[in-house]
Amino acid sequence: AYHVGWTHASSLRSGQSVFSSLAGNAALPPEGAGLQMTSKYGSGMGVLWDGYSGVHSADLVPELMAFGGAK
Repeated sequence: AYHVGWTHASSLRSGQSVFSSLAGNAALPPEGAGLQMTSKYGSGMGVLWDGYSGVHSADLVPELMAFGGAK
């Protein structure tokens, strides 16, 4: 997720997220901040828990893992 600090710098700076310090790639995400997955076909996605309230939830893990396993 190295692109996050550059590509999403404006939204990181404007939000009040624990990930605000990632703007400009000034810091690494905290350990256990989320997950990244890639399908066997090369498509992938990443999820940051508690990035912004209500966006992602750990409750989605089983569904996301099932999606990744099916692809």
